Parts: sequence; structure tokens; C-alpha cells
Amino acid sequence: MVNPNLNKDNSISLWQLFAILENSILGTGLLNIAKTVSKVSGQDAWISTLLAGLIIIPFLWCYSSLSRRFPGHTLVDYSTKIIGKLLGNMANISYISFEILIAALVLRVMVDFISTWFLPNTPIESLLIITLFLVIYMSQGGIKTIARTSEVILFLVAPFIILLIPPATRIEINNLKPILQSGYVSIIKGSIPALYSFYGFEVLFIASAFISDTKKIFRTSAMCISSNVVLYTLVVIAIIGVMGTEILKYINYPTIYYIKSERFPFFERVDLFFAFFWTFNIFMTIGIAFYSAVLSISQLLSLKPKYGRNIGWMLAIAVYFIAEIPKNSIEVATYMLYISYMGIAVAMLMPAILAIVATIRHIGTKDGDKA
Repeated sequence: MVNPNLNKDNSISLWQLFAILENSILGTGLLNIAKTVSKVSGQDAWISTLLAGLIIIPFLWCYSSLSRRFPGHTLVDYSTKIIGKLLGNMANISYISFEILIAALVLRVMVDFISTWFLPNTPIESLLIITLFLVIYMSQGGIKTIARTSEVILFLVAPFIILLIPPATRIEINNLKPILQSGYVSIIKGSIPALYSFYGFEVLFIASAFISDTKKIFRTSAMCISSNVVLYTLVVIAIIGVMGTEILKYINYPTIYYIKSERFPFFERVDLFFAFFWTFNIFMTIGIAFYSAVLSISQLLSLKPKYGRNIGWMLAIAVYFIAEIPKNSIEVATYMLYISYMGIAVAMLMPAILAIVATIRHIGTKDGDKA
């Protein structure tokens, strides 16, 4: 049951899968997670963040199970086999819609971020168009281009995470007390917006089709999510500990202001260096979501590769207009919350249902052997 998706010309390594997942997950989430979650759970935002990350990890097994049963196949390939043509195509369309919305919303956040910190006089529309051209160009290179670019960006951006450490020496413990003051209900509610910062792991619906050693997909993805759980939780603790929750209500991208609050010897405006290089990571988040949508649409419509490339140009138009819908940062935050709820269904419940049904019905293969 091997799909032409998987051959040595386009297969990727487990390390490249890790890099794709990291680039897909990291991005705008790190910049705003302290603000969005503290709105709901106050100084207990770090608990909500930790909870959100831990909730996701068991669902990774579902992706791993599907990849073992359908090696070399994507969601579009196996969804209809598992739950029938009608429900399967509904699942496919839901996934495609989710990836389009992720690409559009992250694109809007990225251009707003660039406009705020680097190019305040440049029209938003120009930044949207330029970014989309780059995204289309990268997506046409296929999974290999996505994987190799993800590796480069990860190596480029990872060292800048060190800049998050020095300001943490000024943490005021009182800003984090009393623990659990917001209550269990608020902490659980706070985990919903926190989920937005972890989305991106649903790319496993696509990326796992290009992995030959499917038995190690769960371990690789779990390591990726776990590292992000630790990073996000510590970042939220540090930002709230240094800045408090009140000021977070009035600023966007608190992570940048958190870095800016520290004076670094020999360097001025280190926050701008961090912001500049982090933009590459945000770009990759857009590119991966966009590629996932393009590939899924091409497979859904059974298009040949030469026609599938045209899908990217048409999809870019849709992404552009969706990105134009939010009028300000408040509306962007509202749409983020909507996507968080949508992601529960698409990125978590859907793979769980597919994996359970496939197991019960003995559909596909298991660990490379026919069931």
C-alpha cells in the first residue's frame, strides 16, 4: 500500500520532519501567547499554556497510527477509505479550510508585525503581495524545498532564543502569585487561546506521507511539542514575572518588549535583531500551511503536477483577501480565538476519530504489514 508520494526523490528525514514541525508551530504564537492567555487566566497563564501543550501530546499518537496504517499517504488519500466518500471529503475540506485560514491569519499578523517594527510607512497591501509571491515560489519547490528551508531557518533562529534568558533575571515572584487565583475554570478556558500557539502539528497529515520510518513519527513529533511546551511555559512565566499582567493588556508582541527591557552590553536594540530574524520563522509558518493546502487541493481534485502549481496562484488570491478582513489587532485576536476552537475539531478530534475508526475496521496496514 505504498503511494508515489514516498520515494527517494521527495522523502524527508525525521530531523527534517522535526524542523518542519518547529517552523510550523513557532512563529506568531511565541510573540503574543503571554498577552492572549493572560487575558483569560491572569497570572496563571503559564498553567493554561502548560495544560494546552500536554493536551496535544496524546493526539500525536493518532497521527502516528494513521501514518503507520497508510505509509506514503496523506489525509486526502486515506480519509475516504476510512469514513466513506462523503464524510472523508468533508474532513478534507475542513483541513484545507483550516490551513488556508492559518496561512491568511499568520500572514496578516506578520505584515502587521513588519509594519510596526520595520516599515511603518509601507502599505499593508504591498507587504501582503510580496510575501505571497515568496510563499508561492517556495511551495512550488515541493516538500524537499519546504524541509530544507525549514532546516536553515531553524538553525538561523534557534540561537536567538537565548535572548529570552537575560531579562528573566528580573522576575518578580509576586507577579506570579497567588497561584491558581484565577480559578480552575479560567485556567481551562485560558488553554483554548493557548492552543493557537501550538497549532501547526496538523501538518503531520501531509508531512508524514514523506517519512519512510513511520514508527518514529510519534517520538519525533512528541519531542517537538514537548520542547515547545517547555519554551512557551517558561516564556509566559518570564514575561508575566518581569512585566506583570496589567501592562500586557495594552501592548502587542509582549515578547519583543520583554527583550527590549533588557540592556545588552556591546549591542543596542537587540529586540530589533530578534524581531527581524523571527520574521523568517513566521514566514515559514505561512509557507508550510500554504503548501499543505495546495497539495491537499491538488490531490482532492486529482490534478497533475503541472496543473497543481496553478492552484497556488488561485489560493494566494483567497489568502490575500482573507488576510485583509481583520481591520485591527483586536479583530485579529478574535479570529485567533475562532481558529483555536476550529483547531480542536480539525487538528485533534479529526485524527482521533480517523485513527479509532481505522483500527476498529482494520483498514490499511499496520507497521508496514497488511492487516
